[in-house]
Amino acid sequence: MIRGCITLHIISAISCFPATIIYAISLAVEPRCFHSPSCSKYEGAIACFAILLLLTLLNAAISIAVSSFNCKALNCCGTTSVPIIVVYNNTSEQLVPLQQLYANTPP
Repeated sequence: MIRGCITLHIISAISCFPATIIYAISLAVEPRCFHSPSCSKYEGAIACFAILLLLTLLNAAISIAVSSFNCKALNCCGTTSVPIIVVYNNTSEQLVPLQQLYANTPP
């Protein structure tokens, strides 16, 4: 399940970059209209493209962050493995011998 999640987030992050370029170009290029009634409609589109650009950048950042966390969870990022230490508590043996309380009393 984690492998599928990391794959989809990588695809999402990669697909955000062309969308970012398209939105940035559409914001940079001004419409070629000289006081025509259709230019007033374009002002609302600029705000929409700006919001879409910000959301696309946010999507890319979240996808990259989640992919890195998933990669760390799968230990696929590096070649060094992290040692796992397991401590067992063996309660059947008594490590400290019991002494009788009154056996070694001072005189």
